[in-house]
Amino acid sequence: GVEKAVKVHRGHPIGKNESEVTEEEVAYYKENYKLLGNLIETKEFTLDQIKPFNGVDNDKIYLSARGLVFDVTLGVDFYGPDRGYHIFAGRNAQRALALVSLKIEDVENTSLEDVDSTGQGTLDDWIDKYHSKYIHIGYLKEENGKKEEDGIKTTTSGTAKEQ
Repeated sequence: GVEKAVKVHRGHPIGKNESEVTEEEVAYYKENYKLLGNLIETKEFTLDQIKPFNGVDNDKIYLSARGLVFDVTLGVDFYGPDRGYHIFAGRNAQRALALVSLKIEDVENTSLEDVDSTGQGTLDDWIDKYHSKYIHIGYLKEENGKKEEDGIKTTTSGTAKEQ
């Protein structure tokens, strides 16, 4: 068969081969993002900056997990208003994704400290899916300006939890 070129980010396969990209995706990204060669310019966001991107206050839908921010607008059937995963729109959804939970408390509490290896693996699977299906547009930073790193997660107040 045809060899598939796989790029890796933080140990996760990312991106698509050209043959897998639809015309709709190309048009959407060209319209909304600044191309840097074949890459888009990534940005740093605070949680407050991604909140409006929920498909209601803004047509675009962003979602964050493990410090990564994805534009999931093309998944409006999942993340749009009145859809199954709308609770994740404009939010850091990492805990809820890890726990396969649609409870608001698992979206408001973003800590992964008490999530077991099964849940961590589930979250990694979600992130792999986001890398293959949507576009990684940036990184989530803490309110004090530092990027969130794996291991230290912010609470909803934006302060790092004591280890």
